[in-house]
Amino acid sequence: MKKTLLYLGLLALLIISVWYVLYNNKASIFGQDEAGFTVKDTADIGKIFLANTKGSSVLLERTPEGWNVNKDDKAMIAPVNTLLRTLYKQVADVPVPEQQHNMVITNLAGNNIKVELYDRKGKKMRVFYVGEEAYNMSGTFMLMEGAERPYIVNVPAFSGVLTPRYSPYLRDWRDRTVFDIAAEDIEQISVQYIDQPMHSFVMRRQGDSMMVFIDAALQGLGTLNRDRVDAYLGFFSNVQCEGY
Repeated sequence: MKKTLLYLGLLALLIISVWYVLYNNKASIFGQDEAGFTVKDTADIGKIFLANTKGSSVLLERTPEGWNVNKDDKAMIAPVNTLLRTLYKQVADVPVPEQQHNMVITNLAGNNIKVELYDRKGKKMRVFYVGEEAYNMSGTFMLMEGAERPYIVNVPAFSGVLTPRYSPYLRDWRDRTVFDIAAEDIEQISVQYIDQPMHSFVMRRQGDSMMVFIDAALQGLGTLNRDRVDAYLGFFSNVQCEGY
């Protein structure tokens, strides 16, 4: 019985150790100033500025209506949420080895994405630089502003590169909604076929029903298919373009 308890205790200790190594915020080990890439209070982030060394930049801002990009455009919510989750989960695994330090610093100096985070009051939270993939496409080189050593940063349980999540290009953040009109908000739809005017039609709401008006020559050909009318009204909801 005592041996069983001993084995269970050792097993629990092993599990805790593995969890600590894989999931603990290692900024507490390496120091917040050197490896504070994890942002546990992402709800407090008000602005995110991303800029690369080639002159491209974007500014993401939180507003009461949602996130905007570069002041004028609505931001896509999916990549914004991905970036916030990345900031919340990413951790510094290890410092870059001494023998590769100079090479990584040189690469970061010539090719990086500068990340500036501000809270909802406009106060700067932290600044760091995102480089390219580390060895074997596992991890990403990052350097805190003012730090002496870059680190290999990962998201636990994720194998890949984090650099694309910090894109400084407007095309990756700008909302692609062409129009988004709920079916119940549509009062009238007019479709005109210039080369075949006989097939033009108008859908107009009358009370709780949507009536369809067609060319007199086509009337009497059959009853109105209400299911198709409802489906057609749904075509104007969440219509997205592929890109700009």
